[in-house]
Amino acid sequence: MIRCVLSILILVVLSASDTRAQGDLEAQRASLRGIDEFFVDVTVEGPEHLVGSDQLRRDVVAYRIVHRIREGGLPVQQAPRDRDMLPNLHIHVNMLEVDRGLIPFAVAAGFYQPVRVLDNEREMSAATWTESVLGLVSGDLLATIPQSVDTLVDQFIEDFGSANE
Repeated sequence: MIRCVLSILILVVLSASDTRAQGDLEAQRASLRGIDEFFVDVTVEGPEHLVGSDQLRRDVVAYRIVHRIREGGLPVQQAPRDRDMLPNLHIHVNMLEVDRGLIPFAVAAGFYQPVRVLDNEREMSAATWTESVLGLVSGDLLATIPQSVDTLVDQFIEDFGSANE
């Protein structure tokens, strides 16, 4: 019974329609226009046995993301040593483990790039495009978490392509 409810919950979370206002969506997409290159940065946090699992290790998640983006034809580069003020897609995966082996998780994607602060003409890095997913899985459905990452990356690829047609 719990497995059925969890599967339905995950499907609802992953198939939720885009609830952003049309103006917000257009502004986020427009912020991706003209980007010549960017790099990918990944953070994976949670219990050690989950973070160290084959499907959720930071290097595995980063490889999947970069591979997917390259297949989408986007100008992704290797992460440079000096990352300050360079455009980047940051993916943050956060997991907990609670009673009965349930794992709530959050996946957030943000595209960060230099922006100018109007009050003092200073530049700083800020998220100009964001998406996120929340979910709850049991240990045997752990593959749902990297699939959620893929869903957000696919949305980024679509929005980037739309902005740069």
